[in-house]
Amino acid sequence: MQNIYSAINDTLVKTRNELGQEVASKQALFGDITTFKRMIGVKDSTVLALQKLVNKHTHTATILNTTSTIHTAGATDTIVLRDTVHINDSTTIVYPEYKKIFTNKWYWANVSSNKDSTILKFQVFNEFDIIHEWKRSSIFKQKSLLIQVTNKNPYTETNNIQSFVVKQKKSNKLLIFAGGITIGIGLSVYVYQKLKK
Repeated sequence: MQNIYSAINDTLVKTRNELGQEVASKQALFGDITTFKRMIGVKDSTVLALQKLVNKHTHTATILNTTSTIHTAGATDTIVLRDTVHINDSTTIVYPEYKKIFTNKWYWANVSSNKDSTILKFQVFNEFDIIHEWKRSSIFKQKSLLIQVTNKNPYTETNNIQSFVVKQKKSNKLLIFAGGITIGIGLSVYVYQKLKK
């Protein structure tokens, strides 16, 4: 439980990798679902959202908060004559509509503008590598579970990450295996003794 509270208070650390991509890391929350859902006094909205998100079928849940900022400019691609107004059969006023499409691997934008309005259709395409790994901050400290998010979109910044990983119950496979071998040897000795008589 103490590890969960220390992970909640951990701060987001941002660096750049050798490709110039933003890498954000933070201590992940780790524990059993029942304890996590019963935590009281938590004021962090991201943790509260995670508590609502996880259920008995959850292995891991992550909330990632990002902001995309794009500044771009360009000449108009298309001018379409759209509105024509006739005044007294002698004066004609034509209002053009201007259009521009901006596109690359990370965003798509379509801008249309006329005398009355401007319409913007916009999409951002993000790609992330998300890794959970156990790391030790120093030689004398206990390992803690970290989440590391590599953001491949240069226009997007990671503002916050919070992840909860369910602590898996220890398996009794070794005990079952050892029990099976013991029973097998015991039966073999018993059968061997019976056949010997």
